[in-house]
Amino acid sequence: MIEFSRKLILLLLGAGIALGIVIGLVIGWVIWPVEYIDTDLSDLKSQYKEDYVLMVSAAFAQNGNLQQAVERLEKLGAPNPGQLVAVQAERYIAEGRDVSDIRALVNLANAMGAATSRMLAYLVTPTATFTFTPAPTATWTPVPPTPTDTPLPATPTDTPTPLPTPTATATFTPVAATSTPRQSTPSQPRATNTPAAPTNTPEPTRPAVDYRIITQRMLTIQENGGCAGNHHIFIKVIDLAGNPIDGVVIQGIWTNERHVSGEKGPGRAEIALWKSGEQVQVIADTEGARTSEVSRVLDVREENIPIEELVAAGYCGSVAECQQLLSQNRLCNYHHSYEVVFQRQW
Repeated sequence: MIEFSRKLILLLLGAGIALGIVIGLVIGWVIWPVEYIDTDLSDLKSQYKEDYVLMVSAAFAQNGNLQQAVERLEKLGAPNPGQLVAVQAERYIAEGRDVSDIRALVNLANAMGAATSRMLAYLVTPTATFTFTPAPTATWTPVPPTPTDTPLPATPTDTPTPLPTPTATATFTPVAATSTPRQSTPSQPRATNTPAAPTNTPEPTRPAVDYRIITQRMLTIQENGGCAGNHHIFIKVIDLAGNPIDGVVIQGIWTNERHVSGEKGPGRAEIALWKSGEQVQVIADTEGARTSEVSRVLDVREENIPIEELVAAGYCGSVAECQQLLSQNRLCNYHHSYEVVFQRQW
């Protein structure tokens, strides 16, 4: 009887396991089948996106295929792939990263029309190193002597010719000067060169650019109103005496956003940063088109801001503290502001 009960239990247990397998297969294959969804590159974390951009730049350095590089970067979903590469290149330059990585990023940014003046040093083709190659040493080959079987005729001896009898040397007798003075012809007055009056007034030397950047800095946490403060580039335009200038057009490099000094007070303008970075320059004033220096990348994303700059602005007390707060996402991400001052050079 006990043996029968054991067999019954084992039979029921096996039947239950088989039934469970069948039910699981029906649910997994029919009712709720597994759906495979491809993950887009745009869903990657910022660190992996950075690695991807660097790999695309390295591939472009090898094959020079710009269209392929652009297509690969567009998969990240960035609205301006060239800006994405340039911002990463600017940050690598500021952080002193590996030169080969910087050159790969800079070359791709330049090919996409996004290179900045700060990148020019990395676009110069390196000069080839001269290697001295010594000239081959000449090998002396002895020349066989010319056979002298036929004796040469003896050179005839010249018969001495008697020298002519020397004649008496003439003696120079000075002639007395005559009393009649020699009549000289009056000399003509020598013409003097009178410099001609200048016809053109030389123009004063113009500076290399019309507007130079004399200040570009991150505002301190107190100036920016704490972690719930602003996220702007505050711009001011002045003349050589420090007086504000209105009517100067400032343009964002990446967004092409334009503002005019005087909009936010005498000589002042503002550009808002929305979870991004930007560079600014002057392109015109009330008298026409102008040239200027271009600011560095001014970014509100803390992973793109040098830690030393966060320390200097008072967002943390030391590099170690900044690193700890950044790892815990306890800083003021996206709430940073900058001041940029342009000065007219004439």
